[in-house]
Parts: sequence; C-alpha cells; structure tokens
Amino acid sequence: MDNDSQKALSKSKEIFHGLVKTIGVPWEHSAWSQCYKISLNNNLTYFLKGTPRQRKEASVTKHLHLLLPNIVPEVINDDLIPESTWRWFLVTNAGTCCYEGIELKCALKAALNLGKLQRITFIEGSFISKLLPQCEAQRLQEAVDNVGRWAQKFSNAEESEIIQRLLSISSDYYDDHEKNLNSIPSTCVHKDFWSGNIAVKDENVMIIDWGDALWGVGGISIVNMILSDDSLSSQSNIIWDEYFKGLNRKFDKDYVKSCQIAYLVSELVTEKEVADLQQQKYGPGLLPSVRRLYKELTQNC
Repeated sequence: MDNDSQKALSKSKEIFHGLVKTIGVPWEHSAWSQCYKISLNNNLTYFLKGTPRQRKEASVTKHLHLLLPNIVPEVINDDLIPESTWRWFLVTNAGTCCYEGIELKCALKAALNLGKLQRITFIEGSFISKLLPQCEAQRLQEAVDNVGRWAQKFSNAEESEIIQRLLSISSDYYDDHEKNLNSIPSTCVHKDFWSGNIAVKDENVMIIDWGDALWGVGGISIVNMILSDDSLSSQSNIIWDEYFKGLNRKFDKDYVKSCQIAYLVSELVTEKEVADLQQQKYGPGLLPSVRRLYKELTQNC
C-alpha cells in the first residue's frame, strides 16, 4: 500500500468517526485505478477510489449524480488528498454487480436508465463535455487521425502501414455514419458499460465507474454492453428499444448500425487514453481495432 492510499484511508476513517468495521479490496488494483470497500458498523458501505488526477471520474460521477441521483451514486468527498497526483474520492454503495453476466431484465433497465441520463445530459452536460476526450459524430475521422498519427510514432514499418491504410480512407466513408449519428445530440458516453458496472439494489439499477467516459455518441455504451455478454446478442433489438425509450426517441436502425463504427473509433481513443496514463506506447489492442474499423468502413463500399 503506497503512502497516498494510506492517507486516503486514514482520512476516510476520520470522516466516518470510528464507524469503520472492515476495509477490503473488491478487485485487483491497476495502473490507473485503486479501490477499497469500506464497511461500517451501521451496515452502510462506501467505496474509496483513487485514479490519476487527469482522469475525471470523480467530477463526472459527482455531476451526473446531481442530474439523476437515482441512477448515479453520490460522491460524498471528491478530493480527499488535494496534494496527491491521484484524486481520491468516496462514493456511496450503489448495489451489487454481477461479474459473470447480467439478467435480461436488469440489462433492459440499465439501457432505459442510461437513455434517461444521456437525454438530460444533452441539455445539462456542457460542464462534462469540457472534461472528456471527444468522440463526437462529426469528429470521428478527426479522432481516428489523431490516434493514428500518435500511434505511428511508436510503430515499426509493418505496423505503420496497417495504420496508414486506415488514415488514407477518405471522408466519404464517414459521411453517412456522421449523418445517422447526428440525429441524436452528443452526450456523456459510458465507455465500459457492462454487468460489472451496473449495480442492482432491490428494484433499482444504477450505473457506476465513469472513469473511461467520453463525450460523443451515446449509443457506444449500448454496443459495449451487448458485446460484453454473449447472452445479450440475441436480445439486442429489445435492449436498443429500451435505450431509445429512455432517450424519448423512436427506434432508429441506421443510428444503431452507425454506432458500431463509432464504437470502434472509441476503442482507438481509449487505447490512447490508457497508454497516456501509463506513459507508454499503445497496447496490443490497438492494431486489431484498426483492422476492424477499416473492415467495417470499407466492406460495403
């Protein structure tokens, strides 16, 4: 345990005035996230989270909770150790997450709630939009170019050729997708939307862990959820239908199709974000994502 996490835990104990019963580590720590589960004598549970300060998870979670407190948990202290290079914050327990898949009824409620939250964020999200990496409909090609040029700095000749092939695609390949996606305003995207970040308590479903949030095409989150669980693929239409209900929009198959492209672009953006956090070159997922995006953009042309 490093010095900052010890300080954050000590500060948490002070906040709870001797009520702390147990402290555990709910999942393995990573280079960009640490989490501690704090159980109190009064049967309440909180989570102490730490992330590099450039990640905006605490600010985004805090702001989204203010918009819809029944869908996003409350941040009760958003910067426990201001002098740290990491931001440590306390968040309330949202419920139980299932890491081995999700029941369809919970997936449907999560999709509905996400749609409601993103619909409000259309109007109230200007603050959040300034915090997050941009992956908007009209900027998909710009995002690809940005990641591609960055990745080529670390590439050998063969890798650079693969990336250059994607960069050489003309704007015509993006135009129809941009038109389809612009039918819904940009919003806060939960980039890691899967059963492990969907918390259930009684009949309520909340959305947690906004560390990989983007600003752009909201449907990226639904694509991610369906891809993360094989059991959901056959139910994709009704999941999308619930999502559109939350948005107060009619089902739009063209938007859904183009969300697949936006999702692949977002994969590239996230690869760069993670590499920047770790101060290293891109990881093993970047080139497969480049190939998939190139194939999706060109296969019907």
